[in-house]
Amino acid sequence: MINISSKISINCSPEDVFDFVRNMGNAQHWLSGWLESRPTSETEGIGFTWIDVIEVFGRRVETEFELTEFEPGRKLAFRSIQGSFPISGDYSFQPNGEGTSVTFALQGEPGGFFKLAELLLDRMLQRQWDTNLANLKDVLEAG
Repeated sequence: MINISSKISINCSPEDVFDFVRNMGNAQHWLSGWLESRPTSETEGIGFTWIDVIEVFGRRVETEFELTEFEPGRKLAFRSIQGSFPISGDYSFQPNGEGTSVTFALQGEPGGFFKLAELLLDRMLQRQWDTNLANLKDVLEAG
């Protein structure tokens, strides 16, 4: 079982951080390993679906996700509905003085090729999300 969590404080409002994270066009600026995202529905908010394409261990991986929670300025949660293995995750955005505490959590049950590398995958994903949130902080605080 994959179970990671990463947290960072960003000197921006929860609404600004939330809006930046939920905009797929911004992913290239802060997500490592990210190749592309494509919406697969027109729904806004809960029920919105999309495909993320990432690179893991040199492999191109496509996963379709569904947004399961949508609280503007507070929370985004998602789950895979098609892909290599079932995963779910969420971002929470909490006021922290004049900034925002951002927490990202991810859970999943690898299968196939990824099951063989589960321990390595868990460690790699933890490092990747620590880096992703540091990138997010850098981008947002740079303006």
